[in-house]
Amino acid sequence: MNIKKAETLVMVLCVGSAACLIAAVVTSKLVFNALGILLVVAAGWAHTKFVRCPHCGEHLGKSKGANCPHCGKQVRG
Repeated sequence: MNIKKAETLVMVLCVGSAACLIAAVVTSKLVFNALGILLVVAAGWAHTKFVRCPHCGEHLGKSKGANCPHCGKQVRG
């Protein structure tokens, strides 16, 4: 999975989680709480697993630059 797809996946999971947690507050339904927490965990896992440099394999963390902070090679075009 490339960096752009991975970051999009993480963002979709975060937005879905926020929507579920807002729905949980509005409706007081436990199922939305559970789903929201599950989506937060899935977003964290996806970020850790897929947001990596394709060259050295190191986790990119919060780096938004075009180059990997570890090896210096270009990861975003």
